[in-house]
Amino acid sequence: MMTVQWPPPGHARSKVSRRDPFAALEAIERDKIEATCAIKLLLDGLAKKHNISPDAIDSALGAGYVADLLDDVFLEIEEELGRECDEPPTPS
Repeated sequence: MMTVQWPPPGHARSKVSRRDPFAALEAIERDKIEATCAIKLLLDGLAKKHNISPDAIDSALGAGYVADLLDDVFLEIEEELGRECDEPPTPS
């Protein structure tokens, strides 16, 4: 269960963040790898079903289409986390 902590009046939301931006970025990278593997499995199944060369699948993955897609999906949150990584820690 996730709870919401509202920022105190007059304070920026990013200043009261309790998440670890470095850990969040690492989790996103793991999720990207997992998503890429899942997409490859799906494409491998379609290749077998439609007699597509496995080389065509490997070529498409190697061209970076999936990586680019995942980078686009996570762009905003990764930029936000990157800014949080650059901010000095706030005293509790």
